[in-house]
Amino acid sequence: MFEQGYHKFWLQKQIPILYPALSVIVQKLWTAFPSSYLEERGFSADLKLITKKRKKERNRQEISALLDLRLLLINI
Repeated sequence: MFEQGYHKFWLQKQIPILYPALSVIVQKLWTAFPSSYLEERGFSADLKLITKKRKKERNRQEISALLDLRLLLINI
């Protein structure tokens, strides 16, 4: 049943029909990871900026020119 991995199991067409409530829960869990991943990536980018500012005593304009946060928060 799970020889090919749990993702393939849940992607089978008959699974949502056989287990509708459980299928909804699994889908929510799958979508929770990418959104929390992007959030953590944003915090990591903030930490990098703060660390660089402390090390080199840069002002805010230099830091924003150095690293654009939008690039680090691109969707997967």
